[in-house]
Amino acid sequence: MDRELTDTSGLPAPKLHHRLSGNSQRNLTFALERMREAHEAAGARYVVDEPNIASGHLLGTARMGTDARTSVVDQFCRSHDIPNLLIVDGSVMVTSGAMNPTATITALALRPQSISRTLFSISAASFDQLNETVDCVAAQVNPPDRAIHNQL
Repeated sequence: MDRELTDTSGLPAPKLHHRLSGNSQRNLTFALERMREAHEAAGARYVVDEPNIASGHLLGTARMGTDARTSVVDQFCRSHDIPNLLIVDGSVMVTSGAMNPTATITALALRPQSISRTLFSISAASFDQLNETVDCVAAQVNPPDRAIHNQL
């Protein structure tokens, strides 16, 4: 926790430090080399390497699992340690597949809100407001497709 910075409630704010390990840097270099090879094999005439781009989806920092000793949240994205805390972003994903995880992150964000009224005894008015907020955010991430949305 930061000793000086606080959030809007006056609580100490988290202080995060991130650096790439030697292994991560080697993996990034390897991946960049393969991407260059693939583009050139496909006929690319000009390839730009950006080895240290700060981009991507950070995953796994609040790991989902059934064991509170090895994970942060349960299968409903509820914190093992803090009552009534839901973590609804990509951090609960232990790892990612080969594709962009945005749709999965959106589904993970929608799932707990759909059951949160039961889990936390949220009032009907608060639950409706929560649904409207999540629907608005989900629509910004992925344009609405009612057939898919209704299945979530």
